[in-house]
Amino acid sequence: MTNLQNKIYPNDEKGKLYNPYKEPVKVVIIGYVLFSIISLCYALITGNYNGDFINSRVNLNLFGLLIAFIISTIPYIVLYKFYTLFSKKKSKWVVFLNPKILYPITVAIFLIHIALGFLFGVGRAGGDEYSVPSVIKPIIQIMIRISPLTWGTILLMVIDKKEYSKIIFIIFLFMLLGIARAAFGFVSLIIPILFIKYYLEIRHYFNKHKIIIVICAMLLPPFVRFGYEARSHLRGDNYDLPDDSMSLVCGKLVGRLSSFSNTAILIEKAPQYIIAAKNLDPLFFERGMLSAVSQYFAVENRPERILMLDEQVPENSSFILGTGGIMIFSLYVSPETLVVNFILVLLIYFVIFKLCSLYKNPFGATIAVLLLLGPTLSGVAGEYFLNVILICFAILLISLVNNWINHKKVIVKNEV
Repeated sequence: MTNLQNKIYPNDEKGKLYNPYKEPVKVVIIGYVLFSIISLCYALITGNYNGDFINSRVNLNLFGLLIAFIISTIPYIVLYKFYTLFSKKKSKWVVFLNPKILYPITVAIFLIHIALGFLFGVGRAGGDEYSVPSVIKPIIQIMIRISPLTWGTILLMVIDKKEYSKIIFIIFLFMLLGIARAAFGFVSLIIPILFIKYYLEIRHYFNKHKIIIVICAMLLPPFVRFGYEARSHLRGDNYDLPDDSMSLVCGKLVGRLSSFSNTAILIEKAPQYIIAAKNLDPLFFERGMLSAVSQYFAVENRPERILMLDEQVPENSSFILGTGGIMIFSLYVSPETLVVNFILVLLIYFVIFKLCSLYKNPFGATIAVLLLLGPTLSGVAGEYFLNVILICFAILLISLVNNWINHKKVIVKNEV
């Protein structure tokens, strides 16, 4: 068990188990709702959508925009509801998490993925399909199911917050992996992790130095521009960025952290998308989930690949729908498809929270939230189900290593 897990959290005045993560987790989820609020305001003020649809004019009335906003925020409300329920639950069995064991394993996983990215382009965004020697293919298939992001999340949360050198090194590996894959999505994972981990310290610091908030806000636009330009350079494409700071931050960055515009477009162009949905396999979401196991189940004509019907968008562009958008598209296929897919998403939430409960709540429930932020934003079925696979592999591997090194039971009974 980790140092964190060994501590028995004190009870509050009502005798309930104290949850040190509840407030920062709530703030993180409110942050994602805030991204949708900013996206709504951006649409109302500029008359344009943001994110994937930044060049598209808004032709939806205020009522429609409000409906899109509600639909895009409901998944986060559901996510937080799951968190509040599971963070209070005591799991019968728990998995030992020892930072001294986790650290070398996580570093090794990162280094292998970084090497595969640099040498063969595995996982590289915007690149051609990778070609590797046949002897390497089995290694890749195994490593795909041992995600450095999952292991990095667990390690960063479980490691003592004063072990700065190790934490900085893991963050460096996150960055190196981002360069190898020409994708900086890891930033949207690391920031919530560090915010939750150091919430009390961050809140105390900003309360004493409020001017720092203003300085950070002023430095955000050039920092965002540098990030996008660096990503564009790594991918070798000519990515056009807005000249003004508002469009850059609220249009590009916030637009990528919210599915509001994607949801609004689906409502605004409902007739076209209803027609497009009739050509979809009614089991597109289920097959998308199974594609995380094998590409045999993948469908070519899936919602994420349906091109936007706006002439201003490049011909090969595609977009994510978000979990709310997936539900709308499911309705366009049929009401039955909507009901089935909605239940499936709830089931995946339940399974992931249940699995992460083996890391002992409320810590385990917090890990579940961090791992579900990405799939909740994208709504991609494969990402949802891949998280289930990754967590199962992590639990299995951690348990086996514990059993091998410490000669302890693989999974032990939770006595606390």
